[in-house]
Amino acid sequence: MKKSEKQLQNYDDYKIAINKYDKFISWIEDNPDKKKN
Repeated sequence: MKKSEKQLQNYDDYKIAINKYDKFISWIEDNPDKKKN
């Protein structure tokens, strides 16, 4: 695998992680009573 291809793969993983995090935050905001403080 070329270095540029590896960087692209890492970028995709990063975007997926950000997307999951955004969904998680949205879910917490929609369900404040389920938050464990």
